[in-house]
Amino acid sequence: MEDSGGSAGILAEVFRQALRRPTDTDPAWTPEQWCEAFCFLFLAAPGCRHAVLEHQDDMLWFVTSKSALGPDSPTVTLRRNTTAALPPELHPGGSAFSTIDWASSVQLNLVVQARYQLTVVQCRQDRLSLVAQGHVGSGSQPPSAGVVVSQRSVYASPMAAQVNLDDAKAGQPPAPCYPDVCFAVDNFEDGFQDLVLSRPGDCYCVMLHVHAAASGPTGSASRPTASRSAGPPAASAASPHVDPHGGGPSPKSGLGSGSAAGSGSHHERRASLFSAYVTREQVAEYLAARAAAAPQPSLLQRFFGSGRARPGSGNPGSGSGGTRRERVVMNGPGGVGRAEVAAAALSAQEPAAGAGGAPGSGAAGVPPLQMSLMWMSLPAHALAHAVLRFACEGLT
Repeated sequence: MEDSGGSAGILAEVFRQALRRPTDTDPAWTPEQWCEAFCFLFLAAPGCRHAVLEHQDDMLWFVTSKSALGPDSPTVTLRRNTTAALPPELHPGGSAFSTIDWASSVQLNLVVQARYQLTVVQCRQDRLSLVAQGHVGSGSQPPSAGVVVSQRSVYASPMAAQVNLDDAKAGQPPAPCYPDVCFAVDNFEDGFQDLVLSRPGDCYCVMLHVHAAASGPTGSASRPTASRSAGPPAASAASPHVDPHGGGPSPKSGLGSGSAAGSGSHHERRASLFSAYVTREQVAEYLAARAAAAPQPSLLQRFFGSGRARPGSGNPGSGSGGTRRERVVMNGPGGVGRAEVAAAALSAQEPAAGAGGAPGSGAAGVPPLQMSLMWMSLPAHALAHAVLRFACEGLT
């Protein structure tokens, strides 16, 4: 494999190979060539890395090949890179070389090593087009009036732990979620200010962006232009689907097709990977349906106050004042990816903990809704293609 432009050239060829079809006439890479690309991109000296990989750490993920995947074998394994070289058994011809899917391992590590930012926006429905175009929430532009923006850096991982809303102590340890990757929100109850939808037409928007410096360390400058959508086409209408964790319908919607966002600064590029929104009315209808289907507490439970929690009591299964939280699933554009949000309806007497509403501000019979983003997942291969497209922008 020749070095054609350093890591940028290798990424461009990885992108071409990742999108290769069986009918293509050009030769496909062999496992040995994918292994060579893996070593060049993830084991090379920091000065050789592409800007997308500038925050690379020493944790390397390896995807198990289908031929070596058994009933009890993990889909991915993690190794710490301590010598800047693969162990002998993973070298071509080594005892474990054929147990690794090298093409998928290259793409997974590219996804894990990239930089991401989750953005949550609370706005009126007539502001959705501005959100989609990046006119609110970018680093250089303050939010418009009536728009609440909260952002947080997140990290991709092929391991995930399911959030249990009923019992904080009943959470499961992280388990492989590959071929999906997860973006978990630590301390999700505080991570996005517990935004409260309190006005008619309020929407709750979730977006994921990938970030990179405008000029990579290899010297191949990328234009600091406004970023664009690197993900799949977006859905245009809201419709219910079944939440496998909650057993009921949950609203979903996507932002307009071709949504783009402005770059955060002149020294950084970003591209949209996921965007979805739900309306206050959709979430309220879903919560009402879930409440109607929930079993009623017994007289003894009501007497002892079982199931009621004081505000700030720390019970993630309950919102302020003991209002039960439900899991709302938001599907991404084209049904690719999903974001999970803890939602609770607040009574008129309860304080709204977030920045987006005030007590008793519900209208038209719809109570204020408290929303907290918990985590997001996306298919690893689709995400890798989007990140590669972003990394190779301007090179092809």
